[in-house]
Amino acid sequence: MSSYAAMDRHFPTTLAVRLGPVNAEAIVVGEGGEYGDVSLGRYSTIIKPASIPTAAPINHQPIAYTVLAGETLSTIATKYHVTVAEIRWSNSNLYSTDSVATGDVIMVPPVHGVVVATKGSDSIQSLATKFSVDPQVIIDFNRLRAPVTLTAASCATALRF
Repeated sequence: MSSYAAMDRHFPTTLAVRLGPVNAEAIVVGEGGEYGDVSLGRYSTIIKPASIPTAAPINHQPIAYTVLAGETLSTIATKYHVTVAEIRWSNSNLYSTDSVATGDVIMVPPVHGVVVATKGSDSIQSLATKFSVDPQVIIDFNRLRAPVTLTAASCATALRF
């Protein structure tokens, strides 16, 4: 294979005369390898680089947290990067109060959202309506498979907002 070098009109002609025609060399690697920053597979097929995640995967399990001496909902929320409201929504005993006692076990959502303990009468659609969220978000975040059926106390489910 050969080609011609395209020269810019502002390029010095004395240098162009010395360059001459440009030859392209075919590199054939039978069993794969690398040529420069290009990875080659068998029979010189170019391998597309894969994106490797650098962050840890998101935890999908609710956190059962035991309140330590001197902690408030605000300090716990700051520790887990959620809001006080999300902790309150995740614990029915905190709907009307902000105070927690040392030794109380509370559910903390792993991400922004709410933790829901499902009942036998719950469905994805009823939970989505109750918390004003798209049903597909619940299915995707909790890695549920179709057909989706919830059972009583199937586990605490985190709804991501």
